[in-house]
Amino acid sequence: MSSDEISIYVHWPFCLSKCPYCDFNSHVRDNVDLNKYSKAYLKEISYFSYFLKNKKISTVFFGGGTPSLMPANLVEKILNSLGKNSSLSSDAEITLEANPTSYETSKFKEFKKIGINRVSLGIQSLRDTHLKFLGREHSVKDALKAIESASSIFYNYNIDLMYSLPNQSRNEWIEDLSRAISYSGKHISLYQLTIEKGTRFFSDYRNKKFSMPNENLSKNMYTDTVEFLENKNIRQYEISNFAMPGYECKHNLGYWKYKSYLGIGAGAHSRLHLENNIVKTVVMEHSPENWLNSVSLNGNAIQSECILDDKEVATEKVIMGLRQFDGINLKEIGDFINKSNMNHCIKAGFLNFEKNKLHITKKGTLVLNSIIESLLT
Repeated sequence: MSSDEISIYVHWPFCLSKCPYCDFNSHVRDNVDLNKYSKAYLKEISYFSYFLKNKKISTVFFGGGTPSLMPANLVEKILNSLGKNSSLSSDAEITLEANPTSYETSKFKEFKKIGINRVSLGIQSLRDTHLKFLGREHSVKDALKAIESASSIFYNYNIDLMYSLPNQSRNEWIEDLSRAISYSGKHISLYQLTIEKGTRFFSDYRNKKFSMPNENLSKNMYTDTVEFLENKNIRQYEISNFAMPGYECKHNLGYWKYKSYLGIGAGAHSRLHLENNIVKTVVMEHSPENWLNSVSLNGNAIQSECILDDKEVATEKVIMGLRQFDGINLKEIGDFINKSNMNHCIKAGFLNFEKNKLHITKKGTLVLNSIIESLLT
């Protein structure tokens, strides 16, 4: 992505139900005024026309919430508005997240017709017992139908799975993973279940309604995963993401490579690269209703914005950059990291330094947070 390119993230904050593990900005509402929200999205895009002007949009990502619940004509209006205020690259990657319910997958052809060329399916598990525990609205049968539908309509698609679930064994996980890639081996995102504050699982776990796998079992599941997928020529290019060559998610790579992106919608974040190497972050109003009211009144729903200093930029580059295996340029962060701790991590085999780039190693991925903390101490 060159300096005149930008990525766009569009947040749809609504879901049919709130998953007990989810700490994302997602909300359940009985009624959503689509007309008002449609006008608000277009108004906020128009507000940022000053920044979008003369930029080429390389990726668009509709996330949530559950953006596949959006009417296709609303998605189309947003894409058209982005095209009017900027220009969409001819090979732009345009992704939409979806759950594998029959209602959502029935709209895949409509979404493709209006420009969506990649979908990301929140499968989460291929066992009904685990899906029930995770509070998902779909069954394994629904999931497999959704994958089949996505593969027949879209050239590029991803599936999400979760591991380190209660009562999940290593063998069971690899069986599920093997089954998943037999249906979808181009791109797969794999997330360890974590218990986050503010979720129903947080209180359930605290009240001992379920127990989590121990740390060693979780680590073994992770290393099993990497080894298994490597043997299938599905390369790990980021901590949680694996793809066949050429199917990496361009949008997410932009985050990890510290590129410029604009976030539209309730709770969306932006990282804007301005002139003279200035980096500004922008955060939108979190509540959908507050966002809607602010945009209606002011043309935008900016809650806060901040110009980052050099140390803050370097810190973000370390946090984001070490998640992906391409590495980060030491020239961009060298003055702001602990060189002694860096050298210790290199000697211990947690980091690798090659061609002026600092890379995480497979060994290092198991203790990534500790490595980042030591570099920034």
